[in-house]
Amino acid sequence: DFFVLRCVCRMLRRRLDHGDAVVTVSCNFSRMHFTKPDFAQKFETVLEKYHVPKELIEVEITETLVMEEMEEKIAEQTLDDLHAKGVRLSIDDFGSGYSSLGVIEKIPASVIKLDRSFLLNQEDRVRQVVIMKSIVDLADNLGAQIVCEGVETEEDVELMREIGARVAQGYRYAKPVPEEEFERSLSENAGAA
Repeated sequence: DFFVLRCVCRMLRRRLDHGDAVVTVSCNFSRMHFTKPDFAQKFETVLEKYHVPKELIEVEITETLVMEEMEEKIAEQTLDDLHAKGVRLSIDDFGSGYSSLGVIEKIPASVIKLDRSFLLNQEDRVRQVVIMKSIVDLADNLGAQIVCEGVETEEDVELMREIGARVAQGYRYAKPVPEEEFERSLSENAGAA
């Protein structure tokens, strides 16, 4: 996990030094990191080494990690430390498994990523839209951004618009690509903006 973080920081530092466009990059960390008391300091040390502004890196936390570890208070201090240091936190897969508003209460997340299962549940679409709109409104009121994960179809995009979500992640827009292709696309799109 730290190898990936260092690679991301090197790429961002290089782009910043050349005056190229940059975006916030989300990095996943395995659950074991959140149970180590020195994780927040170790994370911050990597960012400082590469002089990467904290707002360019987002720590992605899965909902299941939060629910399992937070109940035992194991990860709570680590997440509080990251937040206190100004690190962006994102709750990944929100709505998968046993979703809980307690997750949003316990984690001062900048981003809440709605799991694709929200898009797939079409059994009672009217009810689903009401629930999703409420989550979007709650996130807005807390100053968090909603990202809809797994957006693949025009129907997914329509549902996003209907609930008021404006940010998507999924194959409809881009598939995972190697770093060089990502950077090329980032530079091309920055020139078009």
